[in-house]
Amino acid sequence: MPDFSQIVQEQKPIHLIIAEELRRAIRRGDLDVGEKLALENLGKQFGVSRMPVREALIRLEREGLVEFHARRGAVVAGISRQEIEEITHLRLMLEVDAFKSAASRFKTDDFSRAREILEQARETTQLDRQADLHWQFHHAIYAPCDRPIQLEMIDTLHANVDRFFRREWRQAGLRLSWIDEHDMILKFVEKGQASEAVRMIEDHMLAAAERVKAHLS
Repeated sequence: MPDFSQIVQEQKPIHLIIAEELRRAIRRGDLDVGEKLALENLGKQFGVSRMPVREALIRLEREGLVEFHARRGAVVAGISRQEIEEITHLRLMLEVDAFKSAASRFKTDDFSRAREILEQARETTQLDRQADLHWQFHHAIYAPCDRPIQLEMIDTLHANVDRFFRREWRQAGLRLSWIDEHDMILKFVEKGQASEAVRMIEDHMLAAAERVKAHLS
């Protein structure tokens, strides 16, 4: 169980802060599948009562990251091969649609931001940092679509599978070629060849899902 005692942010409701920190810990594998999330223990770590912790866990349950059991209470949720397939299907629909809309709206700052993320990825060898940057890149190329509800749905779906991607990467290694491949996505957009970029996004997503399913089995 990671140490949450230093989390101090007053600008948003405490249950959202707790949910954000637990979500990050689950995505990074600091909290593993089946790990118990005791209200009292988490309350002590965050320095709050049980109520905001419970509200945070209910929020994460809606996102598919937490499960409630009659005897065990709240635990970190697992995932099945069928769920991986369904989430991948939904991600393909939402992410490709967001990207197609975003590609026609890309501005100089959008290209700069995406390439800055790739440069940061080239400068680090830490897997979790690379995984964070990998998703930041995808979020950056979808963001110009200017559809906050759709982007939030995309983030939630990705959060459900991100921890399993990272687990597979830790065992098999994260291919550094992803950086050059994602730079190619930007080049296709610059050339007005968004369909080629879409093909790469789809191929990468499907291949990642197959690797995770193989890892689960």
